[in-house]
Amino acid sequence: MKQIQPKNKEPTKIAYISDLHGFNYVNEIVKKINKENVSLVVLGGDFTDYTQNGTIKIVKAFLKLDLDILIMPGSHENFEVYENIFNKIKNKKLIDGYKHNYLKIGDYELIIISGSSTVVAGIPRMRGGSYWQIERGVNKKKTQREANKKLKERKISRKGRLIFMDDIFDLTKKHISKTPSSKKIILSHNPPLCKTNKGIDLAIFGIITETFKLKKEHKNKKEFQEIKNDELFEKGQVLTLDEIKILQKYKYPVKIMKKNVGSKDISILMNKYNITKIISGHIHESGKRAINKQEKKVKENQWTKDVRINSGEGKKGLFTIIKLGNQGRIKYEFIKVRKNKN
Repeated sequence: MKQIQPKNKEPTKIAYISDLHGFNYVNEIVKKINKENVSLVVLGGDFTDYTQNGTIKIVKAFLKLDLDILIMPGSHENFEVYENIFNKIKNKKLIDGYKHNYLKIGDYELIIISGSSTVVAGIPRMRGGSYWQIERGVNKKKTQREANKKLKERKISRKGRLIFMDDIFDLTKKHISKTPSSKKIILSHNPPLCKTNKGIDLAIFGIITETFKLKKEHKNKKEFQEIKNDELFEKGQVLTLDEIKILQKYKYPVKIMKKNVGSKDISILMNKYNITKIISGHIHESGKRAINKQEKKVKENQWTKDVRINSGEGKKGLFTIIKLGNQGRIKYEFIKVRKNKN
């Protein structure tokens, strides 16, 4: 198990940034973190801009802090791009969250869960995401073959990297220690499944209700440029709210949905080991939100043993500072940086 050494000053701090989607606010966030006496920086998924050079530029910007940098793939990281980060950057401060699923920082234990629950969430023309969480109870080999087939068909990636929740459960069972459960924190791109509209996983999105192809007269329309990545739109395919509104305008078979979409298995894992702390992102519309197990709001800068956080969109300048206190109590603060005018 990899051990991260906290800085001497108390309390130990973690900076968690999710959903940068490119070099958005990176310089401003780095500058702010540099003033915060942070011990660990977490890029919690969807930090890529899809290109190799752009993604490496993002990671190198955070490495300038000379801190341990944990990166984990989300729903948009591509296998080739993500793997090459470690081939191109040789730095002991850079930690691969896909391979290192269990870390220690001080007397706290961190369980790392990469990926997204949406299989083949990638954008073909940008060779998008190929890391996904797979719920328990599936045939691993068969699921991997099917995922790779879909990726090849859509020209997204040579292969998918599946995060089987069966493996996460086994890993947690193996490493779980006598450390109190209050000193265990899950770092995940995907939030846990919640039950109410206060949940950190409440999504507003669009879904295809019947398989279709774009009509020829629509393909060259300006407003379709960002959504005509697929020749075929398959029934059940999930799209963003903006994309669905355009398709809806032209009478395609789509509908808008609002529901809790977090991971059922992450919730089960938390209950099984009485883990009451998780920091996540992924669901943009539920960003900058913190709740407890009863899904009641947890206020910023108050010590608590029970908090579930959606950090919000890094691409809008949002990130979260977590302070690790005594007796399993932590406090959080949402940070919003402003874009430099220069």
